[in-house]
Amino acid sequence: MSDELNPFAAPQTELEPFVGDYAAADDAEAMRRKYLKHEASVKSIGYFYYLGALLVVIALSDVVFAMSVNGNARPVLGVLVLAAGAFSFLGGRWLRRLDRRARPVVGVLSGIGLFSIPFGTIINGYILWLVFSEKGSIVFSDAYHEVIAKTPHIKYRSSAVMIVLLVVLLIVLAVAVLPMIFLGF
Repeated sequence: MSDELNPFAAPQTELEPFVGDYAAADDAEAMRRKYLKHEASVKSIGYFYYLGALLVVIALSDVVFAMSVNGNARPVLGVLVLAAGAFSFLGGRWLRRLDRRARPVVGVLSGIGLFSIPFGTIINGYILWLVFSEKGSIVFSDAYHEVIAKTPHIKYRSSAVMIVLLVVLLIVLAVAVLPMIFLGF
């Protein structure tokens, strides 16, 4: 009876994890597919950093306008706001390119953002996890860049729900920001 095939028995195959260099192996596609969602998440955070840079430019215009109206020049504040905008733009650019230089910039800006309780803490904690987790380290590695070069045909496809949510977010943001810009609220 022990020689009979039992369809309910657990598989007896010994499976071992792949140990090797993905960039040199034929499994570059497997690695890319494994980390594609994380890669897309990191790159999407780059768009938020671009948005932050745009909002900083708007804030800088308000600071400059307030200084010219009041005659109360605070150039230090303007320089700090400009530096935050520049770092946000660079962080976004480097995140979109999966450049390793993005990691310290994101660490500083998101580290500061952790103090924005409660939502800033949650969002910036997630950003820090994306960039500094084990998967984040792999996505920013040179080996992964080689894998990307070998697999340009693999692209991340966003779901329709995410696209609708993004459009709604952009509409809400436009409704909130445009009156401030054009009507001076």
